Amino acid sequence: MLPRKSLLVFVLCLFCVSILAGCASSGDNNTNQPAVTPGTGNGEAVSKEEKAFVDRFKQAHGEEKVLKVFCEDFDDNGVKEAFILTGHLSEEVEGKAWLNGKVWLVTEQEIELAQQDISTQFTFDPKVVSFNGVKMLHVYQEYATGARSYLYGVEDNKLHTYFDYGIGALIEGDGETVQIVHDTYDICYDRDMKVFTGHSWKPYYFYFEKADEDTGKGNRFREYGAIEISRKQFCKFAGANGVLEQIGAKGNVEITDILYRKNGIININYKINEENGYSQYYVTVKYNDTEVYDATEGEGKYERAIIPEIATYPKFKEPQQE
Repeated sequence: MLPRKSLLVFVLCLFCVSILAGCASSGDNNTNQPAVTPGTGNGEAVSKEEKAFVDRFKQAHGEEKVLKVFCEDFDDNGVKEAFILTGHLSEEVEGKAWLNGKVWLVTEQEIELAQQDISTQFTFDPKVVSFNGVKMLHVYQEYATGARSYLYGVEDNKLHTYFDYGIGALIEGDGETVQIVHDTYDICYDRDMKVFTGHSWKPYYFYFEKADEDTGKGNRFREYGAIEISRKQFCKFAGANGVLEQIGAKGNVEITDILYRKNGIININYKINEENGYSQYYVTVKYNDTEVYDATEGEGKYERAIIPEIATYPKFKEPQQE
């Protein structure tokens, strides 16, 4: 039997997104406990630059309660900037929920509002992360069953939004790639009601692409999009026939598509037909130059991309025959 991914794992990932996204450097100004006064919150003295930024901000927006400050040289130009988080921390919710949240960027030139009306139900743990050497602030909107990640930075002393698509929670990063867990209702289709029910959580894969002077494209995230491949192509990998046989053994199964991604991932979508509709499932395998391996399964259906406008698509590479 293929090991089944528990939905609870994805829920816990969403709730613990700030812990699993631990790709900030050891010198980042963040802490697991929310700071309720300006400063790094980790016991270090507040720098002169940080104090100056906070003083300027309070003069302009004295009605805002400052909860946390991240003072860094985000665009690596030798001059620091500060992201200031304001709002209210609920003492009644374990983990200090962040309510009526706002994210501001304060530079030597101006004060910009990056985001407003943000809240978290369980934790308040924004942090500085880095992808390919580019620093950015990771904040997220959190719900009972999901979360949405947002990434902000600075370029040319101006606010730069790197990721604000509102499609999922960042759960993992290694400095170059990142997984975003996308939640949707796509498990059970009722033919009479013509509606999907059943909440699924599925990771999609992204990478950070640095600015390219030749193309004129700036720093940006790209998604590992998928192309559909045939069963014949899939079965050229050692181990593929066994995966398909185990899916078929479930009975009344229809494989809908096989999705091939450049990052070594193949998603096999299938459905089980039922009297009043059908239920959707998937099997994900990893692949190398010769074989597929590490098969896992879950509920719902994988799409070719969840953000098609930033996706890149591979060409199928014939596996080597042993």
